[in-house]
Amino acid sequence: MQPKATAEENGAAGAARIAAIATGPGRVAAIVDAPESALPWLDRFYDEDDAALLEALAEGRQPISALARGSGGADSGGGESGGLDAATVRRAHRRAVVTITEGDHPDSTVEVASFWDRFGYWILFEGWRDIPVEAREPLAEGFLQHYVDEIALAVADLKTGRPISDGTTPYHYVLYREAQELARGSRRAFVRPCPCRRTFQRCDAPVDVCLWFDEDEREAGWEISGERALELLAEADRAALTFTSDTTVPGSASWICCCCSDCCLPILAAERLDAAALWPRRRHVMSVDHERCTRCRVCVKRCPFDALTMDGKGKDGVLRLDAAACRGCGVCETGCKEGAIAMVAL
Repeated sequence: MQPKATAEENGAAGAARIAAIATGPGRVAAIVDAPESALPWLDRFYDEDDAALLEALAEGRQPISALARGSGGADSGGGESGGLDAATVRRAHRRAVVTITEGDHPDSTVEVASFWDRFGYWILFEGWRDIPVEAREPLAEGFLQHYVDEIALAVADLKTGRPISDGTTPYHYVLYREAQELARGSRRAFVRPCPCRRTFQRCDAPVDVCLWFDEDEREAGWEISGERALELLAEADRAALTFTSDTTVPGSASWICCCCSDCCLPILAAERLDAAALWPRRRHVMSVDHERCTRCRVCVKRCPFDALTMDGKGKDGVLRLDAAACRGCGVCETGCKEGAIAMVAL
């Protein structure tokens, strides 16, 4: 029986792995443009097979066939050639280490995925909870700032009334009933953990409620029935989560995110860019029928953006709306049992 390694030996081995991945022949840190805050934990994100594959792609995109030839053949099983067989490449794609275009087509190409692409997958399914809280905070901040930088040009276009010019996928608030129609219009549905709440962990809202439709990018979710997708939307609505999507047209949605104002990357990014009404795009504003309102204050408690207040006490209270703060998400409407709230299209 081999003697157990001491804590000192384990620490030294971990340090050696980090050094090999971050600064050794694989040059992973530079290849994926990893931030400094990630360097002490880089061996949690990339293993030796990943490092070999990234090194092979360091000079740019390559056909899968070229990688296979360079590693001893697509079905060689890796071995001494570095492990760049087809299974290694597919595994790396699934985990957002690289990106494959055109799926399994013989002419498919492979390119390096950025560190933040990898991070987005890693926090969902791998080691986010295994690193100390103090190490998570700078990574979470970096993830948010990366998203801010990604959407900055699109938001600038929207502020001037121009169409988005850089191909960034737009974000829209959708009402609960609209989200239901988007889900009903899909052929297949998948659920994933919410990357925003996994990252920031600032609230106790449900995590496994974000939906993807028809194609599961990187095989990063669980396929569910249409009925289950509607149940998850209902669960999210009960938790006063807002709904956002890339479209408002049934049958064409790629995803529906179930967002909170504490953790949601688009909402937090919009605050930094002074674009709260534009990202996600506000499409409605609430209206109240004061005659039907019972002053129960449920809507005030449910509103994620503090857009509603009740002036006065008891039956003498008057519901007030800060129209500038209202995002048109409809969370107030679905919480009103009296039907006193309506969402008016802008």
